Amino acid sequence: MIKSIISITFKIIFSALFVSIVAIGITMLFLSFFKPQIENELNQLVLENRSEIDEIIEKRLSLEFEYKDLIATYERHSINDFKIQFSFRDVQMAQIDDPLPVDIDELNVAIDLIQSLLNQMPVITAIIINGSDIQFSHNNQNGYMINNIPISQFKLPKRKGLKRPSLELKSISATAIDIVHLQKTVGLSDVIESDDAAFNLNLKWDEAPRKQEVLFANGNIDLLIMDGVINTKESVPGKALSIFSFSQLPKRFLLNFEDVLNDGLVFDYIQGGILLQDRIAFTCNLTLNTKTVDVLIIGASDLEQRTYDQTMIVDPDVSDILTGGAAVLAGPAAAASMFLLSKILSRPEEDTLSYFDLSGEWKKPEIEPIQVDEIDRSLIENCDQFLPNVSD
Repeated sequence: MIKSIISITFKIIFSALFVSIVAIGITMLFLSFFKPQIENELNQLVLENRSEIDEIIEKRLSLEFEYKDLIATYERHSINDFKIQFSFRDVQMAQIDDPLPVDIDELNVAIDLIQSLLNQMPVITAIIINGSDIQFSHNNQNGYMINNIPISQFKLPKRKGLKRPSLELKSISATAIDIVHLQKTVGLSDVIESDDAAFNLNLKWDEAPRKQEVLFANGNIDLLIMDGVINTKESVPGKALSIFSFSQLPKRFLLNFEDVLNDGLVFDYIQGGILLQDRIAFTCNLTLNTKTVDVLIIGASDLEQRTYDQTMIVDPDVSDILTGGAAVLAGPAAAASMFLLSKILSRPEEDTLSYFDLSGEWKKPEIEPIQVDEIDRSLIENCDQFLPNVSD
């Protein structure tokens, strides 16, 4: 009996078969008591219907979809809250004859059983992508791409009246070969130009984000952007400038520098960590390195109000740290930043470092110099202690 009920439910989840209210009630009754047996039957059905599952997924995504294992589990949170989770292990997605597939260590999809039965279609409540190495790019024909797959192919079907599923990215390594379009994707102006940008991502959204909501995640980003240019012109088109304020570097530090071209400030790297929490971006170690100036940014940026609350520390005399800075590039994302930070903390007050307070709107920021005797060194040294805890 239980096997037939689970089989009906399983078919509905993947094929949207018709089910009566009576079947829903019986299913709820059995799901309340026999978890081990239910999971055994679910996984047996997974084996028996694997080819059908593959066909449905490939048809939905219009992609080749391969995986090593598929494990089904279920959780009962309340009398009307049942979730079945399908865990795909060692996943590979690709276009036909694609030499650059998307590899994922584990892809978890949670489905609301009751809502799926009521709506006669799968209602996905959560998606977790755990472990992947992807490449972000853009072209005029297909738009934004993950490897060779247009992002549009990953869009979920619209379900009127139903909440979008949560989305979590764990241990994702990403490279962006077109960071200009990446900035535009998340609603920023193309302040930074580079063909060599790498990111490590651990992010979660309560609902899979729309384009304008991509920045509203909770989690951490480590970034390393190499060999680029920052637009330092007075007028930059777009709704906003940048989450962090390298483009607002006081102009007196850009005069007579050999790495300042007509298009902006040429940099060797931008590196550091960003914590996202409650629509605010925090950093303790975001560093800009050029041949003639180093900049460290500490502080926050309100992503919803689009305002700055940051301290900018500028070192125009970098000749003595260039060797050390280059040596730590291959290390952790914060290493180069900490090199500059340790130098800042060890310097005497009369040294050449300049400090600035950056506040106000992204469009029209206010930059004010800070006197050395006004600097709270403990805030700089123990910045991590002032960061919020990332929500689970």
